[in-house]
Amino acid sequence: MLHELTRVLPPPASPVDPGKREEWPSIEAAVELSLPPDYKDFVNRYGSGGIDDWIFIFNPFSTREYGNLRNEIAGCLGALRQLRDEFHEEIPYPIHPEPGGLVPWGCTSNGDVLYWVTRGPPSDWTVCINEGRGPEWEEYPYSMVGFLVKLLTGEITVRIFPDDVRLGPGSRFMSK
Repeated sequence: MLHELTRVLPPPASPVDPGKREEWPSIEAAVELSLPPDYKDFVNRYGSGGIDDWIFIFNPFSTREYGNLRNEIAGCLGALRQLRDEFHEEIPYPIHPEPGGLVPWGCTSNGDVLYWVTRGPPSDWTVCINEGRGPEWEEYPYSMVGFLVKLLTGEITVRIFPDDVRLGPGSRFMSK
């Protein structure tokens, strides 16, 4: 699947903060979670950055506080728990470490958060998006990389995203 993504979204020639296969076990131990293989392949190939300054992928190897997967898991899940437990907002999914719970893997510049729904083994996790500052949720039956391929080829649209967001052929990954 990563090969399909590299055809529609060329990776940077010199990725910033790329992962290395031998470093993933310590990352997974730190987040107390096995991560999807396509996500690890993505980070190894693309490093830190985002797509068209719209979608930003969290990277556990990032030297920046913002966008580092470990920090974002703590922050995003803490915010969801607070919304659910203190403000009684309905969160239609369990929150990690609850079985099948949400784990964030990216965000948009609009504040939307992209999550994995952690049902089954990591290779089977699907994507769900929560609207920034709003109650809307959308779920897609694809892995992270599969979702990005479908989005960038125009096979799916995300109704949560504003109409003026134009991701597709010609989108670029920008290292950060």
